[in-house]
Amino acid sequence: MKNLLAIIPARQGSQRLTDKNFTDFEGIPLYLRAVAQALDLPFVSRTILSSDKNQQELTLPAKVEFDQRPENLSLGETSSSELAKYLWDKYGKNHDGILWLQPTSPLRNTKDLIQAYSEWNKKSAMVSCYKGEGKFPRFAYNGTLNNISEGNEVCLNGAMFFLAPEDISNPDWSIGAQPYYMSRDSSIDIDDKSDWEQAVRLFQTKL
Repeated sequence: MKNLLAIIPARQGSQRLTDKNFTDFEGIPLYLRAVAQALDLPFVSRTILSSDKNQQELTLPAKVEFDQRPENLSLGETSSSELAKYLWDKYGKNHDGILWLQPTSPLRNTKDLIQAYSEWNKKSAMVSCYKGEGKFPRFAYNGTLNNISEGNEVCLNGAMFFLAPEDISNPDWSIGAQPYYMSRDSSIDIDDKSDWEQAVRLFQTKL
């Protein structure tokens, strides 16, 4: 499987941090950091930025396609699986699966993405996480994730989701998925101001 559709979901607005997906993070807007990573991956053949923002307000490389998200899929309660199914039906033909890259993981790196792809069995989803407790707990047992307290506790970090076609519509991509383990530092997912400040500190220490 070398023909993935990369999707960067970048909705306007945020309950805790205004317009975070389009805010400069150390000189580059978060959405463009995710776009650049997608374009750097040899197994991605098409990259879509999905947003409810006006396309004329954005700067996109020529190789990236813009999808104007419909109003009914631009709500705060819209699930990732709902949006993914819509985009897969629209753009997924001749692709083998989806790589879902949220802009809010600025410390995610290309090395991890390539390594995760090499470990993915392509038969189910693979999702990123870190070992230990956190805000989005799951449990790893016999090489897959569950939510029934069976196995070792891990925390989903939202950095990357590799999805086989049959998993795209699942309400929870993590259940039954392969885990890909990242470090806690690279796992930070920006949700509020304190997350942003922590991400900046961690990013600067890596320079």
